[in-house]
Amino acid sequence: MTNRKAQAEQAGRACKPRLPETVGALWGAAEATVFFVVPDVWISFMALRSFSTGFRAALGTLIGAVAAGTGLAVFATQAPETAFALVGAVPGVTSEVFARASVLADQPQPVGMVMGSISGLPYRVFAVLLGPEMSIWAFVGTSVLARAPRFFATLLLTWLVARFLLAKASSRTVHGLLVAIWCAIYVVFFALIVF
Repeated sequence: MTNRKAQAEQAGRACKPRLPETVGALWGAAEATVFFVVPDVWISFMALRSFSTGFRAALGTLIGAVAAGTGLAVFATQAPETAFALVGAVPGVTSEVFARASVLADQPQPVGMVMGSISGLPYRVFAVLLGPEMSIWAFVGTSVLARAPRFFATLLLTWLVARFLLAKASSRTVHGLLVAIWCAIYVVFFALIVF
């Protein structure tokens, strides 16, 4: 009886949804195409749970982002005007953003896309700019090199700060601080869009 109960519990744990990876993949895919809130938000909150949970979230996010970005790149090859219009409708994607990304897209890859990721230019813009110019596999490789450092840097930075600098703070304080930081980032983001 005890053995069956243990087996049932083990099966239940194995069947639990992989929330950090699943939400990360969905958020990464959405942000790579039409959503404007970066998946780093999810990664940072998962990093507060544990490094391994944050790692799973970052990995899921990377997979979802690259898959959706590659799909967008292929779509841009087939229907460039529609792809540009779709990406241009996302808040924060302006003609100036396209112009800045275009300069970096002319750089040898993955250097241009990595620089774009560091400077805050949306990945989706690079997908529509570079998609028609690169093979799918070159785009996938470039995307991984451009996206992975930021996602995993978000994980590492959040985990280190929470673990060492805020180790004595309550969980509520740490979560509240992270909410405040992300809110401030997006207040500035929307202020820049409006003004």
